[in-house]
Amino acid sequence: MNSLSLVTILALLPPEASRLNAEAMAHYEAGHHEHALVSFLAAYASVPADREDNHHRESVLGSIRGVLLVENERSGAAAPLCQLRDILQRHVASVRTIFPDEHGRREIVENVRRVGLVETQLAAYPPDACEPEPPPIITPAPVAAAPPVAAAPPVAAAPPVAAAPPVAAAPGQEPLAPPSPHRLRIAGGVMMGLGAVLLGAMTAGVVEHARITARLDARADGLAPGQPLDPATWKEVQDDLDRARLHRNLAIGTGISAALALGTGATLFILARGRARGRLALAPWWMSSGTGLIVRVRLP
Repeated sequence: MNSLSLVTILALLPPEASRLNAEAMAHYEAGHHEHALVSFLAAYASVPADREDNHHRESVLGSIRGVLLVENERSGAAAPLCQLRDILQRHVASVRTIFPDEHGRREIVENVRRVGLVETQLAAYPPDACEPEPPPIITPAPVAAAPPVAAAPPVAAAPPVAAAPPVAAAPGQEPLAPPSPHRLRIAGGVMMGLGAVLLGAMTAGVVEHARITARLDARADGLAPGQPLDPATWKEVQDDLDRARLHRNLAIGTGISAALALGTGATLFILARGRARGRLALAPWWMSSGTGLIVRVRLP
């Protein structure tokens, strides 16, 4: 068989494919055919499979074919021919997908002819030359039986711990008395005052939000359609939007808290007039997240 040489790629490859092709050529010239093949295959894979770049793939495919044929000639093994046949068949299928209406296209006809040449060369090998080798059968080594485990000595059970007797109520101790009407009125007044303060904060938030929104609307009306904002104006608009969101959230939160506080205060005033004083124990609470009323009901 005549000596083979790689196809010189004259076409301008895409940048990544060009880098990988140069890397493959350097490996091939150094005699590292396996590394050269890996780089050529990577260059082929980096080229898009489309109409515009198909000629680049054809160029790289020629180099892949050259490397595998040289490797077959050098080693005499069938593996390079088997790999080349698979690569050519996949390439032909890809080209037919790219050009579905051009069955007589030169790239298709030429690569089908190359597949036939490889088949002719493979005819000199056994029929199963391209079959993958079966994995080796590994016989597991016998596992030695584990020595018998001695029985653990019996453990004496801990004596049961006697349950602590229930704590008796101290003699003469009286249950907690319900709050007096005076305390209920004081608590109700505090809650009503807190509700009024929260209503004022809600009103301030609504007014400030409306004022900032009006200023933003006026600024928007003064801009011509499509007019860009300078950096300083853009920062002012963003600051106004942040303040508007802050005041809106403040108005919502204080409005909810004000409703809870006023409702709790009114309930306390009603209870202070003597309704169900003997069976209810009430205590208001308030936190940063809201306010409420703790109700304890004592059933007869």
